[in-house]
Amino acid sequence: MGNKLFCTECFNDKNFDKQEGIITHEVRGEQFQETVTKYICENCKEEIINDKDFDKSLLKSYNKYRKKHDLLLPRDIKNIRNKYDLSQRALSRLLGWGKVTIHRYENGSLQSTAHDQMLTFIKEPNNMLELLEKNKENIKNNLYNKIKNKTEKLMVKNSITDNIYVKKLQSIPKEYRGDNDFNIDKFCNIVLFFSQNINKLWKTKLLKLIFYSEFLNYKNNCTSIAGTPFVHWQHGPVPKHMFALLDILIEDYEVIELEEFIEFYEGDIINNKKQFNNSLFSNEEIKTLEYVLAHFKDSTASEIRNKTHTEKAYKKTNPNDLISYNYAYNINI
Repeated sequence: MGNKLFCTECFNDKNFDKQEGIITHEVRGEQFQETVTKYICENCKEEIINDKDFDKSLLKSYNKYRKKHDLLLPRDIKNIRNKYDLSQRALSRLLGWGKVTIHRYENGSLQSTAHDQMLTFIKEPNNMLELLEKNKENIKNNLYNKIKNKTEKLMVKNSITDNIYVKKLQSIPKEYRGDNDFNIDKFCNIVLFFSQNINKLWKTKLLKLIFYSEFLNYKNNCTSIAGTPFVHWQHGPVPKHMFALLDILIEDYEVIELEEFIEFYEGDIINNKKQFNNSLFSNEEIKTLEYVLAHFKDSTASEIRNKTHTEKAYKKTNPNDLISYNYAYNINI
């Protein structure tokens, strides 16, 4: 039996057959076809497409048009807004657009070419700051200050990504990065994960925890977490340009601080100043970090250092050599 629906032609409830069909949408003079579910009246053959299916098919055609003409997708527009921590209305107000313009675009309405160009323009913090100063009179002081502070932080972050040491790490062959691009944000948050979960985390121990996390994830998932290259040092594997990376985390990101500590021996303790951001990591990566934490949480810095000396990754390499992630398959934890 078909679906019982109201037929506008028969002006009565009738049985409708459910069929897959094609609908053609015209988008700014161009035609796009989509597959939709149609309901056909058994009596008069009238075709009905429910509003939800029609809207979904139209959005698909809009997105095809966007991709063809290199326009931003709704999620891209939302990401730009979230990048500056703005509400939909706040961004519309800054741009001098109608109150619900951004809301409509994020929900699928097709933006004009001029609006798309402006949204693409402000993706770059430098451009956003230029627009902010130009439209300063259109917004309240508290919104102006909020956007300016956020934009300046993003500009600092961009300068960190352009840091010469970060660029050097990103240019190292993938064999030594675990088939992944070096990601300073994920590296930073690996540090925060361990510093927030281990009391009195010695710097030496931290560096070995990062090594085991990266290599174990490669062993289990065929990719490292943050793409960190490691070199063979006297006290075990350490991230290449280790001191420069720690300086970035301390001076630029301001997420950790080093505390000089004397207990059984003199060294540095890692103290975190910000919280770990788990949204940067996949479920598999979180599992890897949690496994390494559970395995080594109660180990001393000396114990984990000595453990790394037994690994093939260390035994088969020479001082100052880069360590291939191919050794990850021999990691023993």
